[in-house]
Amino acid sequence: MNEKDFLNSVHGIDVSHYQGKINWKAVKQNAKIFVYIKATGGINEVDPMFEENWAGSKAGGVIRGAYHFFYPNEDPEAQAANFTRTVLDLSTGDLPPVLDLEVTGNAEPEVISHNALTMLQIIEDKYRITPVVYTNPTFGNQYLNDRFARFPLWIANYDVNQPVIPGVWQNSGGYTFWQYSESGKVNGVFGNVDLDIFNGTFDDLQKFLSVSKVH
Repeated sequence: MNEKDFLNSVHGIDVSHYQGKINWKAVKQNAKIFVYIKATGGINEVDPMFEENWAGSKAGGVIRGAYHFFYPNEDPEAQAANFTRTVLDLSTGDLPPVLDLEVTGNAEPEVISHNALTMLQIIEDKYRITPVVYTNPTFGNQYLNDRFARFPLWIANYDVNQPVIPGVWQNSGGYTFWQYSESGKVNGVFGNVDLDIFNGTFDDLQKFLSVSKVH
């Protein structure tokens, strides 16, 4: 991505309790349009800052979404229940939920893909939204098969001009979000924070939200 395209892109961040208390108005003033917030992980982990970040980002005018850190060796139905009982007020204008796929838990590839798809389907049925898959090129190529191609991709790939797209998504539109740094600096956030780009214009993001709205 050249400098002009980078500057004209729609920028955002993703956060968890590691960032502590966030000044969301300052984040918005720093031209960060959207945020993905960690809600849950596994079958019983709830991020202690989720509720505050969830409410605060909306009040601060930042487009919000929630993500779940997935453990392939844990029951996907129980993990989905953890997410859905935590993210109760998903509404029109919010980003679709994300399943963060980056660890194996020493599970076999078939188990990883089966359990991830099980949770994705539960989330889709619950919210009537097609969820997003977060992964990196190595994990995506090793463990995610063609059945994942219909889910929008959020790719994590640092220190490159363009992200490497796992084979599954190369013929299905490429990436929707790109996490291009894990050590960014943003007004309103203490310390390092992940930086992201939406693959499109602000109008495209609005269209993505309208397609992804809760029914």
